[in-house]
Amino acid sequence: MLNTGGSHRAGEIMTSASTLIGNSIKKLTVILKKTGNPTGTITVLVRKGTGDSPSIIFGDPIDAATLTTTDQTLH
Repeated sequence: MLNTGGSHRAGEIMTSASTLIGNSIKKLTVILKKTGNPTGTITVLVRKGTGDSPSIIFGDPIDAATLTTTDQTLH
């Protein structure tokens, strides 16, 4: 759960031993629903290494105000 203006990161920091090296991401699913009256933009992205700059942005940004209180699956 995020508050307005919050951020959440999840995943794996890629190293030479990572099982993701050399593989493609074929599908990404994010399940979201709102509580309260969220504002702002939701973006799903992959960051470049430890430099923290975005590498891949998935789909279009989502306006948090358009979420409902029911789980919504985004692909």
